Amino acid sequence: MTDTDVRDLVLDRRLGRLAAELAGVDGMRIWLDQALIKEPWSSPTAFHVDNPFWSFRRFDVYPELGSSAPVFCPVPAGSAVAHNGLTAHGAGANMTNGRRFAMTVAYMPDGATFNGQQDILTREQVARLKVGDPLDDEAQNPLVFTRSPAR
Repeated sequence: MTDTDVRDLVLDRRLGRLAAELAGVDGMRIWLDQALIKEPWSSPTAFHVDNPFWSFRRFDVYPELGSSAPVFCPVPAGSAVAHNGLTAHGAGANMTNGRRFAMTVAYMPDGATFNGQQDILTREQVARLKVGDPLDDEAQNPLVFTRSPAR
């Protein structure tokens, strides 16, 4: 959110609403945003899931994921993909002589609470939090969508 043009996109209420509808929640906050750059001739990014490393838990672990067959989803330039934090994902190698750019925004439901892991939070932020505290700092985790008329 340090670039003003990207910041407007990251904070766009329409994207927050879409994320809330996909997750089935009434409000959505930004967890993080980041630019991803895959250098020329670079290796693939290994398959991984994000949510276990974040400072909040968004979903319970689904045991049926262990027996689910993977579905590969090519993403052409200029496209977007939405998935929850427990979706295994990766990126293919960049076998070109140019950089490959991507942008990611991770959302969390409004009301998500701190689970004790530091992740993207600074040591100072973690020192002020107790497990179970709401992650509702508007500077760190701005509310981008809510159905509640009170806000």
